[in-house]
Amino acid sequence: GVLLRTLGPPMLVGACLLAIFYVPFVYHPTFESTYGYIAESRIGGDFPYNNLADFLRRTTLYTPIYTLGLLTLGALAGLTRVYARAWRGWRGRLAGLLLWGGLAGVLWWQIQAGPVARPVSGDVDLTWLFFGLAFGLAWIAPRQSHAERAVWLWLGALMVLMLFFTRTPNTHVYGFIIPWAVIAGMVAARGLAWLRLRLGTRAAHTLGLAGASLIMLLLGTHAYTYFTDSTREALHTWRENRLPGYWVPYAMPSRAGFSSFGFPMRNGWKAIGALYALGRECGELTAACGGLVAPFTTNDRQAVAEWYTRGAAYCPRDHRYYILTYPVEPGELESVAQLRADLLADNYAQVGVVQVHGRDKIEVYDRAAVDNDTGATDVPWVMDVQAAIAPFDAALTDPWFTPNGPTASPAPHTLDYRFGEHIRLTGYDLARVRDDQGAALILTLYWQSDAPLDTAYTVFNQVLRMEDFHKIGQRDGQPGCDQFPTTRWQPGVTVADRYYIPLDAHAPPGVYSLLTGLYDGATGDRLPIVAANGDFVGDALPLTEIILDANAQDAPTSRVP
Repeated sequence: GVLLRTLGPPMLVGACLLAIFYVPFVYHPTFESTYGYIAESRIGGDFPYNNLADFLRRTTLYTPIYTLGLLTLGALAGLTRVYARAWRGWRGRLAGLLLWGGLAGVLWWQIQAGPVARPVSGDVDLTWLFFGLAFGLAWIAPRQSHAERAVWLWLGALMVLMLFFTRTPNTHVYGFIIPWAVIAGMVAARGLAWLRLRLGTRAAHTLGLAGASLIMLLLGTHAYTYFTDSTREALHTWRENRLPGYWVPYAMPSRAGFSSFGFPMRNGWKAIGALYALGRECGELTAACGGLVAPFTTNDRQAVAEWYTRGAAYCPRDHRYYILTYPVEPGELESVAQLRADLLADNYAQVGVVQVHGRDKIEVYDRAAVDNDTGATDVPWVMDVQAAIAPFDAALTDPWFTPNGPTASPAPHTLDYRFGEHIRLTGYDLARVRDDQGAALILTLYWQSDAPLDTAYTVFNQVLRMEDFHKIGQRDGQPGCDQFPTTRWQPGVTVADRYYIPLDAHAPPGVYSLLTGLYDGATGDRLPIVAANGDFVGDALPLTEIILDANAQDAPTSRVP
């Protein structure tokens, strides 16, 4: 009753705060897919699990082994004290001995069995019972304050839930590190008080200061080396810069073993972002100032690529460039060699390299750069990322940019046309660029639907001369570079849909129209288009006119940034 009265009000307040977010989230259309991912992939259903090995692997990378040892000793000492005070005499001492012996047994079984230890026969791993019993006794033990009992509940419940009743906790195990540290700090404070009684205040504080300094040196050296020193990039250069004296249970870090975020690594993406920004700014003058304009794909994370290039040109479907980045994990560097060989075998040519601190970090490949007669290519350009940092930081760090997909960004040119019954084109943006392959258009369409759609419509974009329908450019595809088909659209949500449309290098001068429309990929039937005033437009909407003069298609002489 006391525990309920103590925890009831704060739990009620916490539940109300959580409800402010989670109640609307439950009613959101994306909740079903999110729930499926969390329930099946992350939490699972084949309880119990055993994530001790995974926890050890992650913990000894993100924090040194000394942290885990100090926290474990603190928790064991704290539990031993709780048992001794709650059940005085031989029962308390027996509980303490069983605690230390039980943990030793669990660890021995874990080492013997490898990644998934099973200390009992059968298909069910009962390791969780030891942890549940150890913490359960602390929850019900008498002669402790409400605050102390609450911390044991905080630590024990989260630890058992994460390690044994979650399929894939990953770095979320750090949810129970905070109460674990509180317990260790509580034990350390009691140890300092014990020293003051026996050695006096000055001696106790001297020993305490010496111990704290040693701990800060051990833990701080690791934290600085792996998370602060961006010149060494200790994780990326594991073989050369791994810290001696800090044991880990693996020979080489790998993304398969943990999520490698938070480690400093200057991977060179600012140079790529600056080159794409330069290509957009130069427009038809790209030949004179360099830059990149054509779409690309990459082996890096899509979110990373889109942020640094400001959503400008990531499109695996239509890509010309392949941006090959080196992974953070040194254990995966071998994959770069295989990927490089695959690209060269697929007739890509290396056209550029981005370097950081004199090391190659990004390789740029172009599948349009190989001379089909001789196989020869130009010497790849080399760019130091240092040259791109200042212009990138000055102009390309705005949190608002427009990648493919749902967006809140307004269209520069507003429109209001209905395609079929439920789709509206609310605007567009158009840029005219050129590179060593000739001139091209970058068109971004802004769509909305007012109801869920069952058909995955395809967008077509054509540049043609209306008097004789001579076509000089076309690009079809499902919206968002095939990543956001109309069947995934949420009613009322604006979807940005970008297309790179190369123009015929031999197109005669003249006035051309840029048309867009939608058709059913299965039947080929186009959707009828109606203007806001109700006028029927047809099945292809003229967005704007494109004027080519006599020199518009002259190819630039260089593609070196």
